[in-house]
Amino acid sequence: MNWLTVLKRGLVSVPADRRARRAAAPRDEDNELPLTGDGFPPDVTRARVIVDGPRDPRAIDAYAVEIIQRMFPRDAQRLRIVRGGGPPPSLDSFEHKVSDVPADAKLKAWQKVQETERRLAVATWAMARTDPHSGEHRVLAEDLVGAYFYAAEATVQVLKEETEIVRGKGWFDPWLAAHPQNTIVLRGIRTIRTLAVHVEDIRSSSGISISVVRGHGGTVTRFWRLPWLTPEALRALKSPKLKETDLDDWKKLRAEWPAGHLMERALTDLRQIVLDAENLA
Repeated sequence: MNWLTVLKRGLVSVPADRRARRAAAPRDEDNELPLTGDGFPPDVTRARVIVDGPRDPRAIDAYAVEIIQRMFPRDAQRLRIVRGGGPPPSLDSFEHKVSDVPADAKLKAWQKVQETERRLAVATWAMARTDPHSGEHRVLAEDLVGAYFYAAEATVQVLKEETEIVRGKGWFDPWLAAHPQNTIVLRGIRTIRTLAVHVEDIRSSSGISISVVRGHGGTVTRFWRLPWLTPEALRALKSPKLKETDLDDWKKLRAEWPAGHLMERALTDLRQIVLDAENLA
């Protein structure tokens, strides 16, 4: 069955046996697809539209709907909205699964690790609850993701203060820089937090994924990505945790993995760093 995918920046991708059509497909570097009516050949029966980018989320929402209306106008009214349900996680009886604390732990940084996990839980819930069509709850999700960034950075700062009381001022930063769990994901999240505090309020981006089968309607889902980072943004910081040479890898990570997955990976990294510092104390 023939299909196509419309990706960000107007790139049209089709199966290998139909790549000849790719050269004739409408493109625009400003993320616009100049489609009118059923803008693709009638033998195309399946389509997936993915709209993502460093732009106003409201513009992304509107553009995704516009694209699908132009591609498959008869199916635009039969799209099923897909989003998560259920109540928010109970923080009063929260079970910490990632940030479990050793029985003999002494560092106060463990409290911040557990706070980071709780904030991850509520942020993940809010991201799943965001309505893919109307964008309802999107601001709540953005704020809760920002709270997670704050808690993650606070964990590092509390750990630094505690360890340098014992080992001396200036000990922590070189130790952390050489730690194998000081990954590009963790460093990227810390850079985002620093940018938000000192330069500009950058937020995680949400995009729209619409899958349609001609004549049968389809589904609309929202996906979340960690913020875009640029060389210009890093240059605005005195000592960014993420370097310009890391940006290609960061771009690949944020494109491949949803925000919640990378946030959990950073939490796992944080726990290991605190655990190793505990063992050194």
